[in-house]
Amino acid sequence: MRCPNCDYPLWNLKARECPECGTPFLPSDFDLVINSTQFCCPLCDQAYYGTGARGHLVPIEFDCLGCEQHIHMNEMVLRPAEGVAESQTKVDRMPWLERKQRGRIKAWFAMMGQAMGAPTRLMRSTPEGSSVATAWGYALLTLTLILLTGIGLPALIFSGIALLDGSSFAWEPILTGFALFAGGILFWVILLAVWGLVVHGILRITGGCAHSIGRTYQALCYSAGTLAPLGIPCVGPYCGTYIVWIWWVVSAILMITEGQRVNGCRATLAVLTMPIIMAVLLFGGYFGWIGYIMYSMNSGTGPFAQMGPMTADYETQMLNTSLITYYNDNNQWPPHALHLVADHFGAANFVSTDTNTYESDVPVGDQTLEDWQYLPSNRRQQAAQEIAEQLPENTIAYRLGDFVFTYPGIDQPHASSNLWTVIYIPDPDVNPSLMSNDILYAGNNNLGLITIYYGDLELVLEEQNQLRADLGLPPLPDPTTITHDAPAITEFEN
Repeated sequence: MRCPNCDYPLWNLKARECPECGTPFLPSDFDLVINSTQFCCPLCDQAYYGTGARGHLVPIEFDCLGCEQHIHMNEMVLRPAEGVAESQTKVDRMPWLERKQRGRIKAWFAMMGQAMGAPTRLMRSTPEGSSVATAWGYALLTLTLILLTGIGLPALIFSGIALLDGSSFAWEPILTGFALFAGGILFWVILLAVWGLVVHGILRITGGCAHSIGRTYQALCYSAGTLAPLGIPCVGPYCGTYIVWIWWVVSAILMITEGQRVNGCRATLAVLTMPIIMAVLLFGGYFGWIGYIMYSMNSGTGPFAQMGPMTADYETQMLNTSLITYYNDNNQWPPHALHLVADHFGAANFVSTDTNTYESDVPVGDQTLEDWQYLPSNRRQQAAQEIAEQLPENTIAYRLGDFVFTYPGIDQPHASSNLWTVIYIPDPDVNPSLMSNDILYAGNNNLGLITIYYGDLELVLEEQNQLRADLGLPPLPDPTTITHDAPAITEFEN
């Protein structure tokens, strides 16, 4: 019990004013821990102990048992009970409700510490009649600080770096950060509002609770201090994010248990119901969306139909583009398609997802494509060069996986000639024979893609060979006959 003005201890005093600063006081002004304080008769020193809700005497006035004089609690001399330290007589005070005395920063950190380490004590120190609006204000301040330091500060840093570099997109991080900040605040307001309704509703349904919904919101809002680690700039979201969320839920359960005077099982059910529903909706929605995408791809209907299952056209176009890019960067075609892996591709790009071919089915020298892709980079390049040197000098087309490459001999300046550079034809050593309605694709050196039905291949090949003849190039054989062991060669002379 100390002077509210100068913090002078007010024990063992008959006078009702502070001897240090003269501030008047009454014992009834102070909240004390029950049975922690002796209230002594000012006439005979008979001791009594406070058993009331605020640690006061019950009743507050009576006839003294020692001297039989009528006395009032506010007349008595107060001392800590025997064996009780002065600090143990003081009732825990809710830090945020004492922020003017403590300072807002100290009070905020004290709230965070108690929410994380002593949530039951924090709720017990929150007066039942205290303002619910103050609890909401604390929660929103906490969440605002988290979003400002966790999102706003990194956005400013990235924008500053972009400005120093002269980027025209310097303001994009700030605009994105502002949108995330505004959306985050709105999300939290809605989350807390709905969560409080759900928690209180379940408590009422399962047996009732001691106080109104305001007490429920106090527990949820003041427990939000556990989220403070998320506000650590840049690294906050990566420092045990799930642990922080779980910590908030556990803190809320303990504070609901204390605040609404319910058992732990009911508090757990009430607090966990909404997070569980949200998790089910989130994961259910995610997997449902993935399932819809897969259905759309496989059925050929809906907005994702073009993503599958016919992906060979996209794979062919990617290979064709990579070939042209290699030529533009090096002023020559790659000695072998394997050289594309180092610059643009992975080995899996030579095996179509529409076929039965796997990397382990594709021979690469005395290895397979699967073995080759895991070689060290320098060894892989060396092996690719060795494979290229093993091709006959007069090769005009060769196979790698599910693709036949027909660029050897083409002069890139003839870019408008629509000569084929690569053809998608499933590896005949692994896949069943083609049917007349099976679709093939050919990429040309004009970055175009041609769709070919196998039944029309002979006619289309004749037109392609006419183009090649006009440019002085040897004709291509039926590309379905080109295998890994049998590249297309020619004795054709210009």
